Amino acid sequence: MVTWPFPPTLGYLKLQQPDGRSRVIHDPNVAPFIKEAFELFATGRYERIEVLRIVSAAGLRNKKGNKLSPQSFANLLRNQFYAGKLVVKGWEIDSKGAFEPIVSEETFTLVQSILSGRRPTTLKRRRTHPDFLLRHFVKCGECQRPLTASYSSGRSDKYGYYHCANGSCRSRNIPRQKLESEFLTLIGQLQPKAEYLNLFREIVLDVWKQRRSDTTRLVSTLESRVTDLKAKRQRGY
Repeated sequence: MVTWPFPPTLGYLKLQQPDGRSRVIHDPNVAPFIKEAFELFATGRYERIEVLRIVSAAGLRNKKGNKLSPQSFANLLRNQFYAGKLVVKGWEIDSKGAFEPIVSEETFTLVQSILSGRRPTTLKRRRTHPDFLLRHFVKCGECQRPLTASYSSGRSDKYGYYHCANGSCRSRNIPRQKLESEFLTLIGQLQPKAEYLNLFREIVLDVWKQRRSDTTRLVSTLESRVTDLKAKRQRGY
């Protein structure tokens, strides 16, 4: 009697069949998040830590119910099991598994290319995003790194959050509406008062008048020198 000898990989469950054998199937509570993680990272538009934050906010957890660490997530993205390949080094097993993969071979290959640096990403061109105008403009209050942003999927809608790209930072996600509202409030507080604007206008006018006077004197001096040169030329000097 043959049975599945290994602990199920995160995203899979071991299913006992009527004939006594066991096989692995997708864990419906985890597999969709893993699939989303691979597909997001395969686009080349997200840093690895960004993808981890997105899927963690959506609900991805390890077997103990905790969020994945950056290193655990990096190992997850390199695990060939999710593309349907069974690799066990100690047993010298390297073959296609008889179970349903969570991601396609194409997606898995793209992810490996990005991780190894063989495939260029579009990260530099994503500094601005029409939905997150403060992305990379506002800094994290904990580590002073520029905030990034992303959407988190709820049961019926998507929610925008700003968050620190530093995986070891303890700062929390900030709802997009809250941060942008507070930013507008700050901008309103920074606007100069009317009396300051009037004073600024007077200063600008004084400077302009002074420079105009200096220019007039310079023009007069140059015109005088030109007249003298013309007179000398006429006298044959």
